[in-house]
Amino acid sequence: MITLDRLLAEWLPEQRWFAAKGREITNVTPTLVAVLAEPDPRLEVRLVGVSFSDGGHESYVVPLSVRGEHAESLRHALLGQLSDIDGPAWVYDGMQDRELTPAGRS
Repeated sequence: MITLDRLLAEWLPEQRWFAAKGREITNVTPTLVAVLAEPDPRLEVRLVGVSFSDGGHESYVVPLSVRGEHAESLRHALLGQLSDIDGPAWVYDGMQDRELTPAGRS
């Protein structure tokens, strides 16, 4: 089963704003801070703690869009698909989801 921490561990190093490029990630802890829209699609904000093999630690605020079905228009922003007891969940970079962000509603 693919977990959110695993998706984030693979996605974070590819982001231009991720300051720890080249460091080996040992642990990712995504803590839910707020739900800004729900139920589907859901916009949530996570505080993501990242630990590294050199003993360092950094935190990032990451908005995520979670949808029950794959959105082809968000293919470029896809982190991956999770499975849970309620069915599949597709996770996207929340800043790229124009339906849920203020820029997309204007």
